[in-house]
Amino acid sequence: MKIKSFAIAAISAITLALPAQAETLSLAYFMGANHPMNKAFLTPMGEMIAEETGGALTVEHYPGVL
Repeated sequence: MKIKSFAIAAISAITLALPAQAETLSLAYFMGANHPMNKAFLTPMGEMIAEETGGALTVEHYPGVL
C-alpha cells in the first residue's frame, strides 16, 4: 500500500513539475483542401479544438488531392 501511494505521489510530482506545452495533432485525409467535407467539418473542427484548449492543442491538416 505504501509503495502504491509513493508511486502515485511521485508521478503526480513529476507531472506537475513539467511545464505545459502545446501539442500539434496531425490530420491526414484523402479529400482535397477544397472538398466540401473539409470546409464544412474538418477545418472548423481543428479550429474548435484549438479554441477550446486555448491553443494547447492545434490541428495540422494534410489533405489529399481529390
